[in-house]
Amino acid sequence: MKIQRQKHDIVMSNLVRCATNYSCENCGKYYPPDLRRGIHCSHFWGRGIKQLRYSELNCSALCYGCHMKLTSDPWAHMQFMQKRVGTDVLEQMAKLAYCGYKWGKKDQDACLIHLIEQWRIMSQKRREGETGIIEYTGWTPWWRT
Repeated sequence: MKIQRQKHDIVMSNLVRCATNYSCENCGKYYPPDLRRGIHCSHFWGRGIKQLRYSELNCSALCYGCHMKLTSDPWAHMQFMQKRVGTDVLEQMAKLAYCGYKWGKKDQDACLIHLIEQWRIMSQKRREGETGIIEYTGWTPWWRT
């Protein structure tokens, strides 16, 4: 079953790609922002797992080639993620991936508002000329409590 893309996914995808200035986190290749299919928002834990779907820790900016390579090779993907977030965080994410988190209407609304605000802040920084990686916070309210 294909998971439907929501407004949240579009904003999150924009955040992930813009955060790396449209460069692949694995190979470093740059793709201009107007090249819609250049950089993908790759999820380590699949989008079906709502509690990690909008987490900046779970989402990576990958070019098509790296996205296909890493998702077809679980060992390489695990090594990439261990370098990216660290073993401790990855283990914490594994525990939380199946914790039975309930994604309610309140979460949907708050998530969208939060992601749009993060996108507004990041876009402003890019307009002001900031280059390189820009940190942002995805939607994971239970992670920081």
